[in-house]
Amino acid sequence: SEEYAVRHKEDYAQQQRISVSAGSSFQKLILSLEFDHLNEQELKEEGPRFENRLRLLKNMDEHTLLILDNFDEPWAPLEDGSSGITPLLDFLRDTGLHMIITTRLTKEFASLMPLPVTALPEAEQLALFEYHLGWKLEEQDKAYARDILRCVEGHTLLIELSAKSIYEGDFTFREMLECLRSGEDADLPEVTVQKDGQRQDTIWRFVRKILFQIDLPKEQKTTLRQLSLLPTQGISRKLFRSLTSKNALAELEGRSWAIREDRNAESITRLHPVICEVVKKELCPTYKNCRSFIEALCRFLKEKPEWVKGGELCKLAENIAHELDFSDPEYSVEEWNNLRTMAQFCSQNYQYQSALDINLQALEVQKGAAEDVFDSACKSDLYTEIGELYQRLAKYKDAIKQFELAAGYQKDNTIEKAECYRKLGEVYRKASEYDLALEYDNAAINIFQNYSDPGMEDRELFLKIAEAKNAIGVVHLNLGDATKEDPKRKEEEYKQAKKFYEEALALRLKYKAEPNELAYSHHNIGTAFHRLKDYKNAAKKHREALELRENCKLKKTDIAASYAQLGNDN
Repeated sequence: SEEYAVRHKEDYAQQQRISVSAGSSFQKLILSLEFDHLNEQELKEEGPRFENRLRLLKNMDEHTLLILDNFDEPWAPLEDGSSGITPLLDFLRDTGLHMIITTRLTKEFASLMPLPVTALPEAEQLALFEYHLGWKLEEQDKAYARDILRCVEGHTLLIELSAKSIYEGDFTFREMLECLRSGEDADLPEVTVQKDGQRQDTIWRFVRKILFQIDLPKEQKTTLRQLSLLPTQGISRKLFRSLTSKNALAELEGRSWAIREDRNAESITRLHPVICEVVKKELCPTYKNCRSFIEALCRFLKEKPEWVKGGELCKLAENIAHELDFSDPEYSVEEWNNLRTMAQFCSQNYQYQSALDINLQALEVQKGAAEDVFDSACKSDLYTEIGELYQRLAKYKDAIKQFELAAGYQKDNTIEKAECYRKLGEVYRKASEYDLALEYDNAAINIFQNYSDPGMEDRELFLKIAEAKNAIGVVHLNLGDATKEDPKRKEEEYKQAKKFYEEALALRLKYKAEPNELAYSHHNIGTAFHRLKDYKNAAKKHREALELRENCKLKKTDIAASYAQLGNDN
């Protein structure tokens, strides 16, 4: 598949290659694609982003190549019991783009055009051995080489490793053969890497033997541990080199312990799955011995250079959180801060499930630490962020629980407590529990109105009141929409919505809110007028919002939204 992509590079306007991870799904696959110049700023939920990407892909033609590599595990069945691969097959029937799938799932993909690949014959194995060795074999060495090939069962990774190790002078031909034929070690751990449904015990043991025999330098072992934390498909070589030792990486690639691939004018670095498992079992990556790598990553996430793709960094952060045990009490504060940094970056890039999984790791660190390590503010902040992520994922019951925990760590009648109530009001509204939403929004307003602190400006406080009043307006608008059989009550709810929207706007005007907040207030009032079928006043308010956004040169997407609102009134 890689050779095809290189050979036909000029035939495609764009190419993308993805290594399919276990436990994925069609939606996760589509969300993992890296589109050039794709603006998803307004699509914060996974569902709308998935649908938007699907529409884009369906409009692509034969000038787009998508390679799904190592598709070796079937996806979980759908709710109706059908194969998890069914949506992908349906998509393929409805698109004109070109796709190559490398897989051992011959039954699942039987409806496609199969191109069977057979094992290398001995002559080609020998040629591959010579290629990695770097010279033509003398007759006296060919017998050893053939024995080595039979010993490793023609496995291309071991052919490459053994040839490179001989080239580097770590072994003679005889020593390599003796190493591979040596007695097995006792108490070997269970091997989980599979190929064709068979555990790779034999290959795993050979890789382990070679690794221990050559005894790589400390710096290279450190880099191998770091490489084992990468997602299966690897990451940009430029990115990895900015986080670790450049020299050690180049040396590992030269010895074939690390893989360097060139994809679409970009170099990728990764580990072969068997080597990755050997490293995890034998070199034991831990937070302590990977600490410098994680610290470098977190500094990088805060800087966010322009040339880096956010999705790639999110996958790396998620994989690190999944692979490492973050439970070392010596580093609990450091672990917590680093996990929070990774989670916040994922959230900023709309990877909400990844952000949630990482934050749940941070929560475990928090729970396992001594009582005085994290103060109430830290605990409340984490519960709040977890709640916001649950809310993004439309898991409202879980979000409510987290916001309640966050509120429990705040003192009564404080701004922080009121902010927690605001969060609860919002999530109860989204869960269509409008009475509770109003209860919490009013409780927040009550705290704001009675709060007195010389260190806090009136402007900041009254803008918070405006935000809460606006939220109450939204609840009344939703109540009006939900009232189907009582026209009189429906009208009253819309009037209440307009009233609170107008009160919010008055405060925002008086205390000079940001232009976009003012525009939102105008739009909200316009929407209430629209619901009341007063289209003339609705258009007037929407036009005021549009003019404000245009005059202040706000984002084009916001200006476009204003035009859309105005269009609904005509």
